[in-house]
Amino acid sequence: MTNNFQFPEFLESLYQFVVGKEEAALDIQEEPNGICQPSGVEKHNENRSDSEHELLTLLDIEQAELGRSNTKFGRRRFRTIRGNSRRHGYNFRLFQKNRGFVTDSDEGVVNVNSATARKFSNFAVAEADGNFFENFSALPSKQGSNLQLAHTAQDQFEDNLVSISFSETCNDLPQLTKRELSALYKSCLSLVHHKLGSDIDSTDGPVPSHIDMYGHLQEVFQVDDDDHTAMLLAIKNEKKPPPVLKVTIVAARGLDAMDSNGFSDPFCVAGIIPGNRKINGHYPQVGKDKTGKDRTLTKDVLKHVILKDHLPPDKLRTTAVVSHTLDPEWDETYRFSVDDLASDWLRLEVWDEDIDATVLQSVQKASDVNSIKGVGKLFKEIAQSAANSGDSTDYMGCVNIKLSTIPSEGLEAWLPLRARSSKTRVQGEVRVNIKLAYEESKRPDQGMTAYKAHSILWYHFVHYEVSQQDSKNFWNGHLTKAAMAILSQHSVQYEMPDMQQCLSRWLAYSQECALTVMDFHSLFRHGKVMANNWSPFAFKPSEESNLKKAFQRFVTYGLDLIKRQQEVFPATNKPALIRLENLLKCLQQVSELQFAKNFKILQPDLKTVITTLIQQDLHDWYNRKHAECLQAVWNEVAVVSAMVDFTNAISVHLARLKKSVDQVYQNVFNMSYFTIAYQELARALMYDIKVCVNNCKKCAKALDEESQLEISTVLFQLYLAMRDFVANAKHIKQEDQSEMETVNFHMLFKPAVEQWLGAARKKSYARIKKAVELDKIALMDSMVKHSTSAVDVATCFGQIREFWKHLNWPDVVGSYVFVAKVADDMCQGARDYADIIHDKLKEHGYYDDEGQFDVTDQLCIAINNIEQVRRSLAPMPESLGWQIIADTMEKEHGILAGQQCRNTLDTMMASADEDMLNVISHVVQKVGERMQPDIRKYMKVIVKEKRKAVEDAIEPLMEYLDTNLETLLKGLLKSNFDRILDDIYHVCLEELEALATDEGKKHLENHMFFIRLEEALSIIAELFHGDGKGLSLEQIECNEYKNLLAILERHSSSSKELIENYYIAKFQQQEEDKSYECGVLNVQACFNTKSELLEVYMLNAANVLPLDSSGTSDPFVEIELLPPHLFKNPQTQKTKVKEKTLHPLFDETFRFAITEEFCKMRGACLHFTLYDHDTFTANDIGGEAFVLLQDITGVDMYFDKGLGSVEPMPLCIRLPEKEDNTEEFEILKGRPSDSAASAFISRRMQLAEKARDSMRRKRQMSK
Repeated sequence: MTNNFQFPEFLESLYQFVVGKEEAALDIQEEPNGICQPSGVEKHNENRSDSEHELLTLLDIEQAELGRSNTKFGRRRFRTIRGNSRRHGYNFRLFQKNRGFVTDSDEGVVNVNSATARKFSNFAVAEADGNFFENFSALPSKQGSNLQLAHTAQDQFEDNLVSISFSETCNDLPQLTKRELSALYKSCLSLVHHKLGSDIDSTDGPVPSHIDMYGHLQEVFQVDDDDHTAMLLAIKNEKKPPPVLKVTIVAARGLDAMDSNGFSDPFCVAGIIPGNRKINGHYPQVGKDKTGKDRTLTKDVLKHVILKDHLPPDKLRTTAVVSHTLDPEWDETYRFSVDDLASDWLRLEVWDEDIDATVLQSVQKASDVNSIKGVGKLFKEIAQSAANSGDSTDYMGCVNIKLSTIPSEGLEAWLPLRARSSKTRVQGEVRVNIKLAYEESKRPDQGMTAYKAHSILWYHFVHYEVSQQDSKNFWNGHLTKAAMAILSQHSVQYEMPDMQQCLSRWLAYSQECALTVMDFHSLFRHGKVMANNWSPFAFKPSEESNLKKAFQRFVTYGLDLIKRQQEVFPATNKPALIRLENLLKCLQQVSELQFAKNFKILQPDLKTVITTLIQQDLHDWYNRKHAECLQAVWNEVAVVSAMVDFTNAISVHLARLKKSVDQVYQNVFNMSYFTIAYQELARALMYDIKVCVNNCKKCAKALDEESQLEISTVLFQLYLAMRDFVANAKHIKQEDQSEMETVNFHMLFKPAVEQWLGAARKKSYARIKKAVELDKIALMDSMVKHSTSAVDVATCFGQIREFWKHLNWPDVVGSYVFVAKVADDMCQGARDYADIIHDKLKEHGYYDDEGQFDVTDQLCIAINNIEQVRRSLAPMPESLGWQIIADTMEKEHGILAGQQCRNTLDTMMASADEDMLNVISHVVQKVGERMQPDIRKYMKVIVKEKRKAVEDAIEPLMEYLDTNLETLLKGLLKSNFDRILDDIYHVCLEELEALATDEGKKHLENHMFFIRLEEALSIIAELFHGDGKGLSLEQIECNEYKNLLAILERHSSSSKELIENYYIAKFQQQEEDKSYECGVLNVQACFNTKSELLEVYMLNAANVLPLDSSGTSDPFVEIELLPPHLFKNPQTQKTKVKEKTLHPLFDETFRFAITEEFCKMRGACLHFTLYDHDTFTANDIGGEAFVLLQDITGVDMYFDKGLGSVEPMPLCIRLPEKEDNTEEFEILKGRPSDSAASAFISRRMQLAEKARDSMRRKRQMSK
């Protein structure tokens, strides 16, 4: 099926209208499903208002939703509840046409099918009140855009630093005399010339060359070439000072267990093995190679050497013996004189001491053995003790270190033990700390102490690096490799203690000139080394004094930077933030040192001091920003507007602080910088907001209404900006929010909101009247019609809801008053609109009874407009947050308060909805009323034209309905069309029922009359159902329809069908009667499938009527199969007479030879008639009972078990009545010429007459 509806021009105009770009030329692209959509629609969705979204929902209508456009109701025979179906040749012309229409969506959007967007809304309506609602609804979007622009402009992180200013003059640089400076410089040259350690540094790779170090020294100390050359030549001619090796044997671990008890008694032996010189006149005995020559002293050769065999005792150093351990700790330091650093080796040997061991002692150790391995070692000890009781030390491994491989800063490491040969196994490691130095007496004279010289060197090198820095980059604190190598040689050759080195570094880095350009990371690194090596008595008093001054200088400088944090460490500057974090780490580091605590460097504590400085910094920044934003304002509106921009700037700044600075403080101090910032800025901002709002209140009193609305508008902007600011509080802990200045910020704006809502009610009513006054009809081919006033009113309501949505009043309970007012305004506005539209219909004569009635476009438009406005109220509960308000009210004030709140709002909505539906219903009912006379006229044609088929006789009615429904179908929304369709359908049912009742009295014996009416009912029902596209089955099969169908079915049935229905009805009456006034009959019945016999067991009866003068009865029962037309020659069977009893026990079984098919026939039953036997007069009737054969056990199932397995059935005995109240009986009475009906009525009347005579005699006897 094809759709005649063309989207492109319509949707393009609609989109231009909604986004406010009437001249925009959008590229309309057709989707695969055939629906065209403007490109770029999605990217604007986020910025649209709710009312715009409601209009643009039309863009999402699927072709299937255009269902009525290409579907036909058809003329398929409507399936009645009887289940039969017939096919008629007549096709309803209206639904055979290929004309389409748009169905309204579930959301109730205005489905306006216009070629231009202006047909959706009349711009003159909004312009009449100065775009009051449009201006307010645009404010939230404007606020969001302003906030986004502020973020975009300010939230770009800058990689370039702020400018750095520093002086090349170092005020802290020690002032030396020329002689002192010359001596220091010469000693530095000597350090380089007599460099100790390998040329490969353990951490930084190759050590700078002598030339590099000479050049760097000359550049730093600014020594001319002649002086430099002269001093260097003098040093080269001097004798090299003798080196020494300082060895600390710290510990060992994981050694082998040499004793039977699983432990060892280790000690260590150390010595220097010469590489190419004699000791005491001889070369070390390292053996001969295969050719007989002396072996070259290598690592492989050394592993075979034993120190005590090759070196004299005075060249050896032995540690103490640590007993019973595999992880000994010695921590013993020895100094060795070194002759040749290039070729000599340091050898360490680990031994197990067993000097006092004897055979007896070894045997006595048997009790300590705890493993098989220990047993073997015990036997070995016994053998060794027996063989040699003088020396029983065991070799446990060695370490060989060539002195030329030791770095200048020394060697501290765990070194693995080596075996003497590949056949032996050793395990474990030895930790050593080895340093190189020169003999103190032979060192170059510096003219000052080593500590002072080292400190001065650090000062000079740091100052030199500072002077080389670019003013746009922070210094990372690194010195050149040459400077670090010189400082390392100085600390090594003069054996500087670690703490003095740390102190020298800290003093140098804490110079004012260095702090200005430093990123503080290097200072933190050096401070960490100092903290790790700190000891209470590491410094002399003078050194402690220097350190105290350095700490105080650094702390003062650092705190001053924090006091100016917004300026010095911008939140958008990544390098500055890194520098801030390092500064904070350094301050924390200083505060945690016991030295700083002793001298009370930071009081009372660091966090308290920093918190105070942060508050002061933010306060100063706020004042500067406030003065900047409000420096050029001239009236209250301008002041409020400036405050809006200022508040947005504060919000953006807070967001940046949260994103960057807060994490820095969290990392260092685990404190929330953001909480401090928010509290400080909120306190200052709330004060200025209060002043601003109060000034507006004072000024507004002297202004006219329009000027007051202008102030309300900017105050609403300020509220939105303040709401965005307060939204930042979500990042603060809940317990810290309760006492904040901004908790009740919204109360400042309550009067402005009240003023706006008051104005909104007046403006909305004026806009509704103006919208109707300037109404324009929007019509597009055969599409649904409406007028612009519906769009204007629905849009106005949407803008009011949008205003409240963006207002987002923080006090949920307090918002109830506002919400109730907003809801009441909208509901009343909708009522006003419905009344105005209804009054226009009256003015145009819609309710005049004179003249011919025709369905007009104006009628459709009026109904559609009211329906659209009614639907525009549907989003109100959700958009205004009714459920949230009621739940909060219930939580805070109890269930009753919450329920009252909920009921009030729901009642308000339901009342408005009911009022509007009443107006629609009133209009719709008038359509049915005006069409009813014509429908009655065409209904009578069906009866008069007896010779025509029903399909032909009903055609005039179909043509009439086709003409009017076609107009309604083209012009109404689906819901309104369905309402009118339902009303007209009920008019048709009403007229058809009147025809069946009034005319039916004349045709009681002519059931074909009712068959024609039943067929007409089926055609009408099929028409209005329309294959599911019209009224639903539930609407079609309403009570009126069911009652009419039942009447027609009964009257159109044959006499035999009526008789069958009669017995079914009697059985149902019997089942419903629980009075048992005439007694109860207990029987069992089943159909034996195997024998094909109907078996009936008469059990008993109880409480039968006393029909004899003695007050008893002589009862018996006759049993027969009914109706007679189903059972040819029916056999009547009876029980024996039971004398003088009201509770007879029959105990008799009866069998009827019939097939199962007869049992299944409609109306087939067992008829039980209870008689009182009289000898001389006719038997009296005591009542009757029925059992439908289709309900008996064995019917529709295989059964051969007999009556014993069947439950008894208690049957209520009832007397036959002459005035039978069944519909079937009355219809049969009206057919005296029908033999079957006449015979049935005669028999039933006879039974009723006998029953009446029996009861009359009973009454006479009782008298």
